[in-house]
Amino acid sequence: MNCLFCISRGEKQAERMKDLTVAEVIKRLEEANVEKGTTVVYSGGEPTIYEDIIYLIRYASEKGADVRLLSNCIKFADFNFALEAVEAGMTGVATNFYGQNKETYEYLTQSKGTWGKLIKAMDNLFLLKNKYDYPLYIELKILVTKPIMIHIPKLVEFISDRFPKPDLLGIFGASVQGSLRDNKEEISCRISEAAPYVKQSIEIARNHGQNIRVFDIPHCVLEDPKYFRYFNSLHNYYINGQFTPEWNSKNKKFDVMNGPQCEQCRFYGRCSGVRKEYAREYGFDELKPII
Repeated sequence: MNCLFCISRGEKQAERMKDLTVAEVIKRLEEANVEKGTTVVYSGGEPTIYEDIIYLIRYASEKGADVRLLSNCIKFADFNFALEAVEAGMTGVATNFYGQNKETYEYLTQSKGTWGKLIKAMDNLFLLKNKYDYPLYIELKILVTKPIMIHIPKLVEFISDRFPKPDLLGIFGASVQGSLRDNKEEISCRISEAAPYVKQSIEIARNHGQNIRVFDIPHCVLEDPKYFRYFNSLHNYYINGQFTPEWNSKNKKFDVMNGPQCEQCRFYGRCSGVRKEYAREYGFDELKPII
């Protein structure tokens, strides 16, 4: 795929992105003391096209880790590959529904034939989970972009009608970096513009009994307190070896930021604000402290 919004592409990213060797991956796993009770997440680019991904899944699994993939899932349209992955120890997968139909999805991914493969892949993964009882955590994600913004409620309806319930259905604010920055006028939108459709989507998901969560869209943008329970932070940080949920605009090393006005908000320290690249592009004007 050659997605118009990929954070791993674009001029700046192309200079620093490279595949790790198997030895480099194993070294990182050893440095992280991977053992029972830990979670290993393989991402990319696209991890399923990495030649030794099955070996690396098995390696981490045999250490006792919970092994998950961030994937476009296209290769899982091949049932044998999907079976091989779960047999090797893959216990979870997260994938994006970038569009509400074939035309939009394949326009955004710039790759023909991928919509049908995505649908087939999800059928295979849900079959392995629900019929063959593999312990597979399935997370379906929706990325807020301009071409699908008004169609997100339809997409939630489609997912709810077409597939068994995933373990998590997430709506994510987009990060203005990589190829999305290169295609900003065409793809990027303000989160406040998407807010009405996100709220509609939450209502639809609730009616279908979905476990829905919202990421990278602050509480104040959706305004109504009845939606606050659906907020999640994707960003967990360790400072000096200690976990802290607190971040603010002074934490330059983090990839999320609060605006200066956020210090007045009752959710300060619990809300991750917006992604740093988003703040650079749009500022903090959309953020209104909840007093």
